[in-house]
Amino acid sequence: MNVALVVAPVFDDVTGYSCDWSNEIVDLLKTSYNVFAIAGREIGRTEVEEALKNGVNLYVHYGHGSEDCHWGSRKVKIVDLKNDVLLGGKEVYCMNCLSASKLGRDAVEKRGCIAYYGYTDVFVFSTDALKEFKQFANAGLKHRLLGYSWKSTVEFVKEFADVIAEKLCSEGKYIAASALKHDASVLVCWEQGSMQKKKSWLDIIKEYLKRIFKRNKSVCCGV
Repeated sequence: MNVALVVAPVFDDVTGYSCDWSNEIVDLLKTSYNVFAIAGREIGRTEVEEALKNGVNLYVHYGHGSEDCHWGSRKVKIVDLKNDVLLGGKEVYCMNCLSASKLGRDAVEKRGCIAYYGYTDVFVFSTDALKEFKQFANAGLKHRLLGYSWKSTVEFVKEFADVIAEKLCSEGKYIAASALKHDASVLVCWEQGSMQKKKSWLDIIKEYLKRIFKRNKSVCCGV
């Protein structure tokens, strides 16, 4: 059976939320993977490196990220440009800020990572819509586990985000809706053989408007 490593540190309020969201993913993965979870505390670099060497097929990180790394604590980078060779031959699913912008591209382009699903900018959420942001954060892996391609998964999640945002607007949660739309706009999945050029903000806006016009529904103004 395939092996999944889920890393979800806790060292502040934000990681407390993301770790909680990851619990659903751990339970879901158990149906088709041997799951090794390191979660609920500060996490060290060495323990993640050793776990990644142990036959892992899928690596999942929920927590803080930067352009070049995943964080295990406020000071410790558990995966970065110095050890991302450990992502070679693996699929990666991230719910963190920014890491797809540099780390994800490097892992796929230079280190043999099969696919890297994540965000090229800050992942924003609001506490008045935690249920909806959890749904969005977990939707990609849920869809992928149904057998869909990563490309299809990203397209599905972006459309799903539009649906959730409309619901939030109908409830008067305009800031949450705007944040969710932002998150969807910076979601990517880099794959071997299909790397894209970095998108400009103009490209992102064009893609977003295209999806809106395709749905032929009114647009909720961001706040």
